[in-house]
Amino acid sequence: MPPEKDLNLPFLYRDMLRFEGSLVLSLRVRSQSSIGTTINIRGFTREGMFELAHTLVNTGIVQTQTYRIPDFPIFITVDDVNLALIPGVAYIKLELLANDELVYTLASGLLSGQKNLSYPPSLQDDPIPGRGSFRWVSSSNPAAGAEISLDIPSNRIWHVLAARVRLVTNATAATRTVKLVLRSNSPFRCHVIASNNQTASLTRDYSFAQYGAIPVSTIGDEIMSPMPSNLYLDGDLVAPGGIDTETESLQAGDDFGAMTVLVEEFFANN
Repeated sequence: MPPEKDLNLPFLYRDMLRFEGSLVLSLRVRSQSSIGTTINIRGFTREGMFELAHTLVNTGIVQTQTYRIPDFPIFITVDDVNLALIPGVAYIKLELLANDELVYTLASGLLSGQKNLSYPPSLQDDPIPGRGSFRWVSSSNPAAGAEISLDIPSNRIWHVLAARVRLVTNATAATRTVKLVLRSNSPFRCHVIASNNQTASLTRDYSFAQYGAIPVSTIGDEIMSPMPSNLYLDGDLVAPGGIDTETESLQAGDDFGAMTVLVEEFFANN
């Protein structure tokens, strides 16, 4: 056993344990991110300071790196040193391994330029606790006569907040009815029908959002339509969820522009 004065330390180290030098300690880092950057992991043990670099990739796929450390960690800080991460775009988990077996989760949570992760845990809150990252995403611009299709990236969950798209109709006489189709990676499909129709030779901007009741659904060229307030769609590599248009009586010369969608994005571990 170590001298009595060493026992006054509040931290564990290998000399206090019977296996002492036979124990191989490692720090495993798991990450999911929508932004590619490098983060720093700094800490110290009784042997001294250490500094590690962990690479984040923008695919949302879980990345794992394992680093040998000489002793039990006393302090660790995970830092977005480049200030590249906004809240909600990077999730980090630190795990302590003994002889390649997980023995303790040191820290886990969302990392950003506004909030580090640390062990032992310190009092740091997310700017908007419990929420994902808010972002606008855009579909491609389809050819005339084609519908819009926007897939959710793999390993993501989208809370759909609003969508906006423009339709320009040709001179063919027909009454078009635009439907927004919200699909998950299961057979689930939710149809949101526009609150008004569109006839020939018109330009209309469709706004789908969590309006509730709309006293006047069309003002000028704007058509406003309510959509569900708590709808979460899951992306998947095999059958991705997504957001499409499906239009009754769409003509070959009708032309949709690119659709923009406001989403709250979370990570999924498929």
